[in-house]
Amino acid sequence: RPIKIGLMGSVGVGKTTAIAKYLSERWNCKPIEERYVENPYLEPFYENQRENSFPCQMHFLLDKIDQLSEERSGLDPEIQDPSLEMDIRYPKVHYKLNWMSEHELDLYNHTCDALIAAKNIYEPDFFIALVADPKVILERIKERGRPFEMKLLKEKPEYFIYLNDEVLDFAAKFPDQKRLFVLNVNGNLLGDSNPERELQFGRLERYINIYLASTKLGIDGRKILPPPFKPDENHSNPMFADSLPHFVDGKNIDRL
Repeated sequence: RPIKIGLMGSVGVGKTTAIAKYLSERWNCKPIEERYVENPYLEPFYENQRENSFPCQMHFLLDKIDQLSEERSGLDPEIQDPSLEMDIRYPKVHYKLNWMSEHELDLYNHTCDALIAAKNIYEPDFFIALVADPKVILERIKERGRPFEMKLLKEKPEYFIYLNDEVLDFAAKFPDQKRLFVLNVNGNLLGDSNPERELQFGRLERYINIYLASTKLGIDGRKILPPPFKPDENHSNPMFADSLPHFVDGKNIDRL
């Protein structure tokens, strides 16, 4: 089956615009995108967090479970934007900000665990964790100007910072670092001709290739197929690995 890749990243970090959209074009596949416009509790959440946090997050959870349960054919890579593992970080932040009660958080987690077991859902084979400086994330949210986000940006900017902290925590504690690529997106990865983006995604593809060289099986025990990488002489050279894992913008961020 095709490889399944999960994206981790805060609101505004660039999961969809800078990463999922470009990877889908590069690998000729269609990402599993969050259907946020269909969540009837999202805009009300930005107006009244305490009243709408729980139903908003439950709606996202149920919709993501439905998406991941759908049968897919073909050999295209599966890009989860974001992954379920990112979704379940939001309620933790909501609880931290007193938007969700302990009872609601426990109910969310219990429901999530039960659905994962009932639907036999496995986590992605590989994760891409997007991180950026808080000031960069806040500026990007301001630039895209979604009215409901702008209100929360003014009233609770720490919300977006806490989400970024959750991604850093996930990356630092992830037990199998071979299955994780940390991408610092402080720089601009947009544009039709972007050498920095080509460099970063070349690194990503080589790192995925090295991971696949170490195992032919996915998390579910099935044989997995790689994305259609761009031709690169280093893809088949495992000796290139020493310069790859989590070196981003010239910095080693293996130890977050």
